[in-house]
Amino acid sequence: MSENKNFFAYFAVKKPENEPLPSFAFGKRDHVTSAIERWNADADGSSRKTEQVPEEPEFTHQSALTEALKASVDFGLAQYELIEAAAIAPMIMRIAMMRGEIIGFIESEAQKIDDNKSHVMYGLNEKQFATVIERYEKYAISKKGLDRFPSAVLLSLVATFDTLVLDILTKMLKLQSDWLERSERSVPISRIASADSLEEIIHEQILEEVYQFSRGSHSEQAGYIKRNFGIDIAKDWKRWADYIEIFERRNLVAHGETKFNARYVRICQEAGHKGAESLLGVNVELRDQYLKQSLNILVEFAVLLSFSLFRKFVKDSEDQAFTNLNEAIYKLIQKGHYTVSERLSDYALTLNKVNMKTETRLMIVVNRASAIRHAGRFEESNQALRSEDWSAVSDLFKVCIASILDDFDEFGRLLAKIKASGDLSVQSILTWPCFSFARNSKDGQKIIKDVFNIDLSDTKEGDDEMLEQVNSSSADGDKHVVH
Repeated sequence: MSENKNFFAYFAVKKPENEPLPSFAFGKRDHVTSAIERWNADADGSSRKTEQVPEEPEFTHQSALTEALKASVDFGLAQYELIEAAAIAPMIMRIAMMRGEIIGFIESEAQKIDDNKSHVMYGLNEKQFATVIERYEKYAISKKGLDRFPSAVLLSLVATFDTLVLDILTKMLKLQSDWLERSERSVPISRIASADSLEEIIHEQILEEVYQFSRGSHSEQAGYIKRNFGIDIAKDWKRWADYIEIFERRNLVAHGETKFNARYVRICQEAGHKGAESLLGVNVELRDQYLKQSLNILVEFAVLLSFSLFRKFVKDSEDQAFTNLNEAIYKLIQKGHYTVSERLSDYALTLNKVNMKTETRLMIVVNRASAIRHAGRFEESNQALRSEDWSAVSDLFKVCIASILDDFDEFGRLLAKIKASGDLSVQSILTWPCFSFARNSKDGQKIIKDVFNIDLSDTKEGDDEMLEQVNSSSADGDKHVVH
């Protein structure tokens, strides 16, 4: 066993007991030790004696819409991973089948008769030839199935998005009773008489309302939200036409259409989509880039819907709506989704007559600049920061800005000052996206080493992604246990 040193962080793996995916925990020593204690308690059954069910939070507009916004971000992060997997999995599976099922079989069973620079040839007997034919046919069929991956991903994106919106609608209908007064739906007297309570009738009416909502087009759904909740996202949203196009392309895929048809063109044109007419008769394609762009739009809509409803129905806490939005922007940047982060920032910063604290607005400005810089537009990021007056902000703001601007003289001066005050931890340096520019710069690495005695000179880009999971002062706290 190695010497028991005082390491920066720790990683523990639960010894698998017939577990295909063993549990693990990583982060600070006390966090990892706590996870080990829970594993041991689970093993001897002692945890069941003290297990407590957490209390349900009060169901209000504020709690429901805060959770809805978080769910919108989580939806995006999960589906981004699905798109990445769908782009890689088919090729990996094809290679595995070709090499394992066909070429591997030949190399182990058939006789090699020629081997030169350009090829290797094998001689097959009747049984070997029949086996190759059978395996090749299996490979050809699987290839056709794998070619459907992009279509399956688009269907999944839309279905999961629809479920998210329906959940938001259900929450709002439970909280807003006035929609019942406007509803033209009638309830038979016999059903009222047989119900155990009024709540039972209302629950049934909500289910029916949500069902009818789900049957409408996404344009009709937006109209319903406008009429019932006063939220008109389509009015000034630049991506409305692209939003509608996603569902029309999804409809083509779902109904087995291989070419863009007249219905697709008509509906897209009515929504203001430019260029749809040029696609008439063209083969429907679902490239990886299209799927990512579509997901960005769906995430933006879901986040803005939750955010706008919060502002509308929690008017006395409008700044909290912007704080929630800023947290969503930060999380998306942290996971590498810069386009949608920038768009959400732009939307927040262009709203007029809002009750938003200066500090909240400036945090959004910094995160927007960080997203732009991460996207590779250095000068535009600089301009966004230099257009603001930062003279009255805290040093914590200023050190973030210095990192984004590559102002390492200022970064070094501020980092030492803030460390002495205890306002910035090393975990923040290692995990905040705005500090990635310093972490990946030789000048920044030297400063971090001088101030915190941490050598990042061998840290690769991928290491930053892993470090973002280290227990830190993030909103998630010490919860990095994976099953």
